[in-house]
Amino acid sequence: MRRPRVAVGERAVPTARDLVARARLERVVRAATPTIVRVPPTPFVAAVLGAWLLAQWGRLRLPFARGLGWLLIVAGLALDGWAIVTQYRAGTSPLPGGKHTVLVTWGPYAWTRNPIYIAHTLVAIGVGLAWTRSAWALLAAAGAWFVTDRVTVPAEETALEGLFGAEYERYRGRVGRWWDRPPGRS
Repeated sequence: MRRPRVAVGERAVPTARDLVARARLERVVRAATPTIVRVPPTPFVAAVLGAWLLAQWGRLRLPFARGLGWLLIVAGLALDGWAIVTQYRAGTSPLPGGKHTVLVTWGPYAWTRNPIYIAHTLVAIGVGLAWTRSAWALLAAAGAWFVTDRVTVPAEETALEGLFGAEYERYRGRVGRWWDRPPGRS
């Protein structure tokens, strides 16, 4: 006879069978996930290189591009750092292929379900602008964001839904994929 899950506060303590099932699901999702999903910065690195190549073809100069680029790099790195520290403090991995033990819904994750990808986008635009001083950086970063939105994020959402079930569904209903209103406001 299977022992029921024991409630501790609002969280349920998983049984050994639950942990084995979760590990098995993580392996299946990891094996079925394309490489571009498992290495999320790939589209953003490609965007920066693409912006540079396009700038060699024809510059679309932007005034103040270098300064704006550095500002976006700093903002993106700050958001990335905040999101990663929040994940580690929760005792889970920020890496897509890592061990996910807790669904993090606070910190930057209370505003967006994907703060790390927003940070990657800001850094890609920033590096592209600072390096090329060209509007091509915006177009290339938009392409990277599109690939992330259509390929990477849906695969991760499927995995999170499998790992956290109803808890993830409630979170997804509360917080937008890319940006949401501030927590606690209607």
